Amino acid sequence: MGLPKHDLPDVQIYERGLRNVGLDGAIDTVILHWQSLWDGRLDEISHSSGQAVPESVRSYLQHSGSLFIFCGDPGTGKTVAAETAADRYARTMGIDGQVIRMTAATRGQGLVASSRRRS
Repeated sequence: MGLPKHDLPDVQIYERGLRNVGLDGAIDTVILHWQSLWDGRLDEISHSSGQAVPESVRSYLQHSGSLFIFCGDPGTGKTVAAETAADRYARTMGIDGQVIRMTAATRGQGLVASSRRRS
């Protein structure tokens, strides 16, 4: 059995994203990062704002990976934000994409670290 996948764009992901409030800031940040990294949007942003993108920002966006790790308590919207961002990006760019979910079953116990008291 493979990892759970969703082809994009996806109507259910889109509609769920519309119903959730308070995630737009995180979603916009992810999409801007992808656009800056993959679509050359830095020059467009610089031109439209009339200001140069600082070299440190340009370097960070162009040399950082496109991996995003959403962390937080269960039920805080991590999966919705990630899937909605990917769906919006696919719709905006007119491309097909895919979301692959990592689940507790996929990664085993899901423990990054554990500790115990020494006796």
